[in-house]
Amino acid sequence: MEHPLCWERVGFISLCKNGDNIPSFTNYHCIIHQQVLCSKILDSDIIMKIAFKVVNSIRARSLQRRQFRTLLEETEAEHSDLLLHTDVRWLSRGAFLKRFRQLLPEIKTFIHSKEENVPDLEDEKWLMKLAFLCDITKKLNQLNLNLQGKERNVIEMTTLIKTFKSQIQVHASQLRRGELRNYKNMEEECTHNSNRDFETFARQLENLRLEFERRFLDFVTLEEVLRFMTFPFNESNDLHNLTAKIGKLNDSESVVVEEEIITMRCDIFLKARTFGKGIPEVGTPEKSTLLTEGVTSVTSEKISSVIQELDPIPMEIDLCKSSTFNKWNHTVESNGLAN
Repeated sequence: MEHPLCWERVGFISLCKNGDNIPSFTNYHCIIHQQVLCSKILDSDIIMKIAFKVVNSIRARSLQRRQFRTLLEETEAEHSDLLLHTDVRWLSRGAFLKRFRQLLPEIKTFIHSKEENVPDLEDEKWLMKLAFLCDITKKLNQLNLNLQGKERNVIEMTTLIKTFKSQIQVHASQLRRGELRNYKNMEEECTHNSNRDFETFARQLENLRLEFERRFLDFVTLEEVLRFMTFPFNESNDLHNLTAKIGKLNDSESVVVEEEIITMRCDIFLKARTFGKGIPEVGTPEKSTLLTEGVTSVTSEKISSVIQELDPIPMEIDLCKSSTFNKWNHTVESNGLAN
């Protein structure tokens, strides 16, 4: 007998896919959550283990914590206390490591005053790993913050992910050449650290990039469609492949999609208005439905601002005329894509 809670019947998306009265749609996992999962590929266990141990030994005892805070006041340190880390807070690791490294001289002084010894805090290899993690977690945290926000849409978020993948690929090459201008903590550490095993860190960046590629593989197919919806007048797009992908995404006939695209691309009035060379009164609402219907469907609310950046002239367009692209709301805006 089949278990009633088998995986294909659990969850809102699974129930919708199995529902007879719900149109076909494509769903994607939360972009921000996938970005956080990608960051777990980094080799940070040995650094976090030692840092946890040291911070907890100071903060877990009230007397030790008071003494440490007094030391920070006496030395006029930049911060007045250490931070704790928790996995459920996505930005916590980066902030924890940054504060730990900033207060590392005071931490060493305090530990020595207690006649305790933590050899890793003097190990050049460990310290360089700490500097690298501070740098890369800062970049990951910035990416996470950039992905957040009510007004973010899937086009902007996909662009941010693609940009980050390209950047860390370039950074890996720079590290192999010993160029540290994008990794300030490592650059600072090198002033008093003779360890130069940058190949290890370059490999970590390559692994991180590959993990992003793996988790965001579905968006490679979606990217061509998003480019079309942002600027549909690019004649270099392969019309056959494009219509096939759009038809697959919203369960439409490619022939119908192709006809609508051709009609729109040949519309002289729409082209003139899009490039800002027409007048506000040119054209009628039914002339421009395909473009705005498709673009609107891939946003959390609306991204008419994307078009208006290209067209300084306001476009008043009826969004209810396109038979094919009405299905986009069911296709791309599923599973909290822009959350």
